[in-house]
Amino acid sequence: MRKFNKILSLVMTVLLIYLSAASIYADSVLVSEKGDFKRVEFANIGEELSPLSANGCYSKTVYKESDLYGYDVRMDVEQGGSGLVNIHVHCNGVKYTYDFSSGTYIADNGRTLPNKVANSSQIGSAFNKAMKYYNAWS
Repeated sequence: MRKFNKILSLVMTVLLIYLSAASIYADSVLVSEKGDFKRVEFANIGEELSPLSANGCYSKTVYKESDLYGYDVRMDVEQGGSGLVNIHVHCNGVKYTYDFSSGTYIADNGRTLPNKVANSSQIGSAFNKAMKYYNAWS
C-alpha cells in the first residue's frame, strides 16, 4: 500500500506540473513524432483554433461541398514553408489559387474557376472566412 501511495503521489505531481504548464502555454500544445516532442502553436481566429502543423505550415479548410452546382468544391487557406499565405479552391480535382491582383481563382494551367462556382454566395462567404485566417497569418 505504501508503494502504491508513492506512485500515486508521483503521478499526481507530474499531472499537476503538466496542467500548470498547459495553462501557461494555452496557445500551444506538445506533440510527438517518433518520441521527439515539439510545441505546436495555435492561431486564434475568433472562436476557432487552427493548429500549426509540425512542419510549420498552417492549413484550414473553410468550405467543403460535394455538389455545388454539380462541382465537388473545397476552399482552403494555408501558409506554406515559404511563409506566404494563399487561398485556393479545389474544384473537381483542380487547384485554383486566388490571385489578389485580378480577384480571380487561377489554376496552374491558366484556366479560371468556373463562373458559377466563383460567383456563388457560398464561395463568397467562404472567402470572407478565409480572409480572417489570411490576415491573422500574414
